[in-house]
Amino acid sequence: MRKIKLFIAVSLDGYIAKPNDDLSFLKLVEKEGEDYGYEEFTSEIDTIIIGRKTYDYVLKEIG
Repeated sequence: MRKIKLFIAVSLDGYIAKPNDDLSFLKLVEKEGEDYGYEEFTSEIDTIIIGRKTYDYVLKEIG
């Protein structure tokens, strides 16, 4: 049986995104070279499910 793990960025008020799908709050804590545990997380799992809007946002941000 597989375990389910969740890795999510969420604002202090409990939201994943601001109105209009705004994720700009993520930039407030962004530090050069810091992945906030994402690499360790992905090394322990074999499947990643990502939402379409998140996928599009990541593609836009990494250019």
